[in-house]
Amino acid sequence: MLLKNCWLNFLLLITFIISATFPTIVLAEEIPMPYDYLQDVGGKYVFVMLSPYDQSTTWGYDESIRSVYSKSGLYVKGNPPVLIWSLDSDWYMYQVDISSNGKYLIEWALLSRQYSDYDSLAFTLFENGQKVRKYTINEFVSSPFLLSSPYEWKENSVIDNEKESLWIRTSNGEEYTIDLVTGEIVRETSQKTKITILVFGISFLILIAAIATWRVFKRGQTQKQI
Repeated sequence: MLLKNCWLNFLLLITFIISATFPTIVLAEEIPMPYDYLQDVGGKYVFVMLSPYDQSTTWGYDESIRSVYSKSGLYVKGNPPVLIWSLDSDWYMYQVDISSNGKYLIEWALLSRQYSDYDSLAFTLFENGQKVRKYTINEFVSSPFLLSSPYEWKENSVIDNEKESLWIRTSNGEEYTIDLVTGEIVRETSQKTKITILVFGISFLILIAAIATWRVFKRGQTQKQI
């Protein structure tokens, strides 16, 4: 019994050391188990994600999917389906958005409520199954103090298929547009920009009010002189 307790204490100590050394590690209970799934893309394509586990695990293994699709990637729907591009067999994606032509894929990072920080990975951009660029949360959050947690940094996102761009709105109201062709952030409305616009707007209104007050005052002075 004493030996068992020593081992448990030792494992707890190791877990604490690892957590302190790598603060962005996602807790085990926060990671959903991988499973085979299909995702419709633009009505013409289907994105296939296969679990890295094999059939012997009996977890996440879907024979109805694997009997048709042998690799993770994008396929043209048909009988049989035609593979356009594939992903590495060791790569598993939990949350993805894909452009309607199947060319661009956004893999949203799986964040930890407890250990995520503003240097954590936000998402990765892929083109035809090849990694283009990674983005961190602090590229989109200019005022972290306005958020309760980096885990909740994103409010909404939309892929514009015609312009081949990704629009993102953060939880504190910042907006960004990314050119999917180049991977660059081409437009942004950060909190600093919004504050500048607000201050300018308020200053302008104060100026207008001051001018109007001055005119009324001058008119009153003129009437008194008459």
